[in-house]
Amino acid sequence: SQAWKLRNASDLQTVLYVDEARVLPATDPLTRQIHVGCGCFIETLSVGATSMGFGTTVESFPEGTYGRDEVDKKPVARITLTPAPGTEPDPLSDYIYTRQTNRRPFHGEVPVSDQQFAEIRQSVRESDVQVIGINDRTQMEPLLKIFDRGMVIEIETRRTSEETRGWFRFNER
Repeated sequence: SQAWKLRNASDLQTVLYVDEARVLPATDPLTRQIHVGCGCFIETLSVGATSMGFGTTVESFPEGTYGRDEVDKKPVARITLTPAPGTEPDPLSDYIYTRQTNRRPFHGEVPVSDQQFAEIRQSVRESDVQVIGINDRTQMEPLLKIFDRGMVIEIETRRTSEETRGWFRFNER
């Protein structure tokens, strides 16, 4: 739903806010998920900027953290682009322009190999992030039951179901 808004501070700096109009109070009462979406936006911007010869500096919560009542009043981040000629584009930058949402079931045996999980773990720069990969169906089974139950609860709870229904397109109109 692209739940953010930007206020440009200069040609090379923007300030990111949550868009209050896109908050889902029944589905995401603590605004956790909407902030995860803002983080995805920041990462996509940072990766894409490398293909245009820029580095990014991100200052998280530049006016301090905030509660639910200030969600669109205080910024999530201040993002500054810095010219970085000669910098190699991030290997993921080409995929930004070809990405698509695919909600069809995956029919492969192993979505991500153990070797790929190891490569992903090695590529993570943040020391406080731990990447966990599970390919063993018996280890996945308890998690799948939790995910399925969560989806049933969301669908069967009228206020959350109605809140998200408006975001989905059931036909071209």
